[in-house]
Amino acid sequence: MNRQRLMTVCDTHWSGAFSGLCIDAAPITCVSMPRLSMLLHWFCRHVPGIALMLADVLSSMKASIKSSNADRPQSLLILGRPRVGKTTLLRDIARIMSLPPEEGGLGLAVVIVDTSNEIAGDADQRHPCIGRARRMMVPRRNQQAAVLVEAVQNHGPDVIIVDEIGTRQEVEAARTIAQRGVLLIGTAHGATLSNLLKNPELRPLVGGVVPVTVGDATAQASNWGQKTKLERAGAATFFTLLELQQKNRWRLHLDVEQSVDILLGAPSTAAAVVMEESCNVNTQTRSRAAGPEHCYRVVFHTDAAVQQALAAADVLKAAANGIDV
Repeated sequence: MNRQRLMTVCDTHWSGAFSGLCIDAAPITCVSMPRLSMLLHWFCRHVPGIALMLADVLSSMKASIKSSNADRPQSLLILGRPRVGKTTLLRDIARIMSLPPEEGGLGLAVVIVDTSNEIAGDADQRHPCIGRARRMMVPRRNQQAAVLVEAVQNHGPDVIIVDEIGTRQEVEAARTIAQRGVLLIGTAHGATLSNLLKNPELRPLVGGVVPVTVGDATAQASNWGQKTKLERAGAATFFTLLELQQKNRWRLHLDVEQSVDILLGAPSTAAAVVMEESCNVNTQTRSRAAGPEHCYRVVFHTDAAVQQALAAADVLKAAANGIDV
């Protein structure tokens, strides 16, 4: 296997005897495989620099575990439909966070819990696309939660990265990691934060939902006359949430608890990140050139989101000047 390519061969189903498989750097060649009914494989991509759009967010996350004033780590949850680019983004985040500062990274100890070997490839050695991150392979999918807890207990990481949080056990493991002061960066299936709130297994990641009864005056004043309403049940495991709406359109919730509170009261979002052909800069828009024809436009819809983004920008500026924050 060519080390400069990522390849995972898994989820195979055999209808009969199996006697051999040859994989080369050239197109796949199968030999002497009688009665083979199906072979499912993925060719994964590495897109260097795709995570730079989140550079200030990643720097703010580092500050949340290095500063004694931070209440909790600013973990990041990435949502998106299949094939929208969640795992591709995870690879570049791992690279940026694990490389030393002299190589353009954040110099953190990163451990990847790689369940299907989709992040770092299926070879014995990790793929160079993840920088200096370490990898823990998971023997079986149902053991992912246990490996997550093992990673934080035995490997002393600053950051744990995991693809596809999907069960109650994995949700509890994520909460355990957050309570121990370790950054967690994970993905989950779901197009938007609103979709996640409708998933009973995954919504504890963003604080959960509980019905409450309100008084008559409150119902008439703020709840359209309804005696019951939904509220966030508790603290969110993830501080920040990123929705990959399309390959070139993201929505970033800088304070997921605030976004959940707003969504349960009225449809709105804390912040949106959009990649477009051209951008106009105004008082609530920060733009960064991304090439001769494209730029990134960041639109904020609440004052709190603006203030947090400015604070993250200050952290990034200090890091660029060699100041430890």
